[in-house]
Amino acid sequence: MVGLFLAFLFILMPHGNIVGAATTTQPPATSATVSPPVTKSAVAPPVTQATATPPVKTDTAVPAKEIQVNGLNGSDATVTDITGNVVKPGDDLFAWFDYDINYDWSIPDGVQINAGDTTSFQLPDGVAAPGNLSFPIKDSNGNVIGTAVIKAGETSGTITFNDALENTSVDRKGTLHLISRGTVTDNGNDGANWMFNKGGWVAGYDPTGNVNELTWNLAFNPNSHALKNVVITDILGPGQEYVPGSLTANAGYYQDGKFISNGQQLNPVVTVEGNNIKISFPGTIDSAVDIYYRVKVKPNADGTTTWTNHANMGSSEGDYNAEASVSWGGSGTGGGRPVGSVSFTKVDAVTGSGLPGAEYKLVNDETGTVIMTNVTTDENGQINLKNLPMGSYTLTEVKAPDGYELNPTPIKFTLTDDGGPLNLTLSQKDPAQLGSVVLKKRDPANGNPIPGATFNLLDSTGKIIKEGLVSDATGEIAVSDLPSGDYSFVETQPAAGYEANKTPINFTITAGQTTPTVVTMNDPAINVPDKTGNIILTKVDAKVNKLLPGAVFDLLDSEGKVIEHDLVTDEHGQINIDKLPAGEYTLVETKAPDGYEINNNPIKVVVLPDDDTSVEVEDSETPGEPGVVIPPIITPEPEPPVTSHTGSVTLTKVDELTGESLPGAIYDLLDSNGKVIQSNLTTDENGKFVIPDLPAGDYSLVETKAPDGYDLNKDSIKFTVTEDQNTDVTAKDFELIDEPEPGTGSVTLTKVDKATGHSLPGAVFDLLDSKGKVIQSNLTTDKNGKIVIPDLPAGDYSLVETKAPEGYEINKDPINFTITEDQNTNATAKDTKEPEGPGEIVPPVKPEPPVKPEPPVKPEPPVKPEPPVKPEPPVKPEPPVKPEPPVTPEPPVEPETPTPEPPVVEPEEPGEVIPPSYPEIPGTGTPGTTGPTTPEPGVVLPGGGSGSSTGNIGNPGSSSSSGEEGKLPQTGNTSGLFMMIIGLFTAMFLILKHMIKKLS
Repeated sequence: MVGLFLAFLFILMPHGNIVGAATTTQPPATSATVSPPVTKSAVAPPVTQATATPPVKTDTAVPAKEIQVNGLNGSDATVTDITGNVVKPGDDLFAWFDYDINYDWSIPDGVQINAGDTTSFQLPDGVAAPGNLSFPIKDSNGNVIGTAVIKAGETSGTITFNDALENTSVDRKGTLHLISRGTVTDNGNDGANWMFNKGGWVAGYDPTGNVNELTWNLAFNPNSHALKNVVITDILGPGQEYVPGSLTANAGYYQDGKFISNGQQLNPVVTVEGNNIKISFPGTIDSAVDIYYRVKVKPNADGTTTWTNHANMGSSEGDYNAEASVSWGGSGTGGGRPVGSVSFTKVDAVTGSGLPGAEYKLVNDETGTVIMTNVTTDENGQINLKNLPMGSYTLTEVKAPDGYELNPTPIKFTLTDDGGPLNLTLSQKDPAQLGSVVLKKRDPANGNPIPGATFNLLDSTGKIIKEGLVSDATGEIAVSDLPSGDYSFVETQPAAGYEANKTPINFTITAGQTTPTVVTMNDPAINVPDKTGNIILTKVDAKVNKLLPGAVFDLLDSEGKVIEHDLVTDEHGQINIDKLPAGEYTLVETKAPDGYEINNNPIKVVVLPDDDTSVEVEDSETPGEPGVVIPPIITPEPEPPVTSHTGSVTLTKVDELTGESLPGAIYDLLDSNGKVIQSNLTTDENGKFVIPDLPAGDYSLVETKAPDGYDLNKDSIKFTVTEDQNTDVTAKDFELIDEPEPGTGSVTLTKVDKATGHSLPGAVFDLLDSKGKVIQSNLTTDKNGKIVIPDLPAGDYSLVETKAPEGYEINKDPINFTITEDQNTNATAKDTKEPEGPGEIVPPVKPEPPVKPEPPVKPEPPVKPEPPVKPEPPVKPEPPVKPEPPVTPEPPVEPETPTPEPPVVEPEEPGEVIPPSYPEIPGTGTPGTTGPTTPEPGVVLPGGGSGSSTGNIGNPGSSSSSGEEGKLPQTGNTSGLFMMIIGLFTAMFLILKHMIKKLS
């Protein structure tokens, strides 16, 4: 019994899975472990001119644009391998080889190139950038004309031009050359035809983006021969320095051409002498070995750099050599044919002043093509034409400036590259058409002329062309010799006794007019304003000092005439009536506030000049209905006296450290009682907002939203508003500090059949973080039974199966794992096939407790069971029942004998107890027997699963039923007592399993 109990404990003991160590250094854009290079052969493939409108050069920046460049598609490139041989289309471009990519590019004539313009280039199929590349493109004189950039692992890059090509628009062409790496990682070779190989890749960059570190990878013994006294001598090429302590050596094997670590890390003896690295493995090596180490490097400033490496391996099976190289960088060239420029100026024939607004067209005389239209002279009368190809041109005016006639004379010029001028200066003079204007100044009341008013004359751009013009005794101003165009008179000083009229008087002088243009302006006489004052009415509760909004009044003058209607008290119970002529007035209430009776007493008010007259009007609450108890009035705290004078506040939001103004901060304004009275007050571009017209008193501002990139300042800003004063307050915020992002790693899950170890596609999982939150869903195993999840921040995670592969039961146990920075974590999940056979046995969720069984007959007391005579040893117990073949299994729980069943709990599924000799594969036969390993219905497995074995445990070759139902095998005794003992242990097994599962 004790042995049987210990066997159950052994079955329930957790068995840890051994996960192969992940390779610490990974090449970019490849799998976690780089396969050794294939050794098939020495050469291993890795990876009309148009006329357009030249722009007019102005001071306005031209927006950057994407331009058309020919020859930069992947199909346009030439690919060569490390030996200089051209790669043919369709050849495999392997991930452990570098390749030279070369382009010849050109830009169509006439396409303008400005600083910041970009174009893209595509890498050929099968290659990708080995790292973040950035290199200059230069002309024949070494001047940089642009920069090419491509990011690690990507297949397209960008060229950004500077302003070097702005002065040429023809024959722009050049070259582009860069290093790429192949993307094929599977060579279809498990290593049968090689013994020793090596490769390398870029592994590190300095802060400026230049390469400063490589990783070299050595691989040997892929077929797991027994090699003795392995010594590798690795010779570094120029410009490399071994990083001490960086070498790692992992043991494993090759599967599908890829190295798989078995988790064993080897410790060879490493000796470094100059550029020679000696790696010694004492004793015997009987597994495949994968070695990595790093070196420090420095690339060339321009162009490409290639680092080489030669290695030799000696062993009991002979000597082997391997060569490898890593290339990096890129370069480019470009330029164009010389072009010329023309500076043209349009001027007045008399004054020599530049004439803006003249429009021209430019025609190429050789082709007759109009290459520029609507080219307009600027404010100085100039047109600057740049990037004109060599040739003859004609510039013709198509629209004259305002006040001038069209000049029909064409301007011809020629640009040559045979020593002639490339930059021309041209001009054209136009005579102006002159006109005149008469301004008449009149009194609007009687039409009389107004002498002595002063004016300025402005042109259409607002420029003053004549100033200090004064109306004469007839009230007129006459101006002659005005070119045709738009003008305006603006009064700067009114005549004595009149108000200035600030409205400009606009007029137009037309070409060829024979009579002056006449305009009239009226000025009103100055009136002495009446003395005025103000009324401030405050409506209050008759019993308590409570302000009453919503009362409506009419204002009557001294003769009883209503002069203002529907004056309503505001939220402060006030009505402000401004600028009333001094005198007597009456206020009459026409509607009381809600819940109050109207006060029918007229309020007499006397308004004094330049003074405020304040009146207070009381209303009584409406009496309650008969029988309704009016609650006693609780006199509130007296409120501060109402004042008609207000002030303002200006808030300035600044950075706590720099003092820089911060726009976009949002505040609420609260009164002295903490009530929000204004919301969504937002600082402007200067970090300010102003709140005007605040009654004097205490307030506070509370920030509700911080500016972008700043922490919210939760401290309220208290301040006091004083009448007729502005209060300045300053608020400071701290800028948010970005937390550094943790490093990332990856996980590879492999789903297998629990019995056979075969890969299982189609299993679906969810990924949970350390808090149990689902962060990725519907992760499905591929045809190899794998899921790879990259770029996970370091930390603890778990995978939970949500859908089992077809024909398998779902495994609800979470798979916990930890992601380490720059590491790949391997995990394995196992599923059991669904039961086969008639009917579906569903294990009960909550089995009946074993303390209260329902026996069919009065059972024998289970406390003192009679021990079996000479029981079999617990290591290899005979199965209690010999089942029928698995197609139609007979349930072993119904014995033929009338002996009552023992009072034990019904197990999750009745059936056969798995022998404890082989607990690692429940449901299988004794080692050496044949038959299916998938559990069949009718057999109880540890953990509640069910199945059956076609092998006869302990009796290989026998598969028939014994024919002695109800008797223990080989003893002949009845099954009652033994079954009772088995039942007790089954109950103990279930309880113990439940406890262990809860603890785990």
